[in-house]
Formats: sequence, structure tokens, C-alpha cells
Amino acid sequence: PKGDTTRTLDRDDDLEESVDPVLVDPVYHGEGGECCCDVSVQLGDGGPIVMLHYAILAARSDFFAASFTTSMLESRSRHLLLRLSPMPLIESFLVLVKYLYTGILDIKSASPCTALDLIEMTGGEDGGF
Repeated sequence: PKGDTTRTLDRDDDLEESVDPVLVDPVYHGEGGECCCDVSVQLGDGGPIVMLHYAILAARSDFFAASFTTSMLESRSRHLLLRLSPMPLIESFLVLVKYLYTGILDIKSASPCTALDLIEMTGGEDGGF
């Protein structure tokens, strides 16, 4: 992620609980029924679409900042179609998103497939998301 914005919180569980509804339900809506997300990310053609928050993604990831702020089509449509090879599992992508949102990476409970997907998505030393 971009910058050093990871911090230690006294109540990590409260933060995780407040973020989980957004990450668990890709079409999460606020209490008034309005969608509180302003960008969508799709994992491959015909793949799952996850609704997310531009400000958080752009602040924490150079990749997402560039995707939604340049003259790229994604910046106008607010929809990013990821064409990764290999394509990560949705569960793996949500682990990455949760890390971008909270600064917390719970790798201990991740499956081996998720761990490999995270390495692929972040590009190891070459960078990535």
C-alpha cells in the first residue's frame, strides 16, 4: 500500500466489525438504502463485482489511485475490470481489500491459495496493488 498509514488500534475488533459488512456484501447499502460505495472492481470478464470506496483505495494504493484518477476509461466510469493472470479468488481479493481498508492482514487464517493469490496480486518485490 501507498505510504505508511498502518496504525495500531486499541480496538481492532471494532474496526473490523465496521468494515466487514462492506466487504462481506459487495452491494452493501447504507441505512437509508443508498449505496455508500462509489467505485466498482470486477474480477475478470463476467467475474464478481465488488463495490468499494474510491477515497480509501486511492489513499492506500498507487495502483487504484492511478486507475481512478488518470485519463483511463476507469476514471470516468468508476468501474475497474481487473485482467489478472492468474485471476485471484474473490476471497483472496477481499483479504487484500480488507488490508487496504484497515491495515490489518490476517494471514494466519488464510488458506494456502489465498496466500499465493496475495503474493501474485501484490507483485512481491515488483510492486502491485
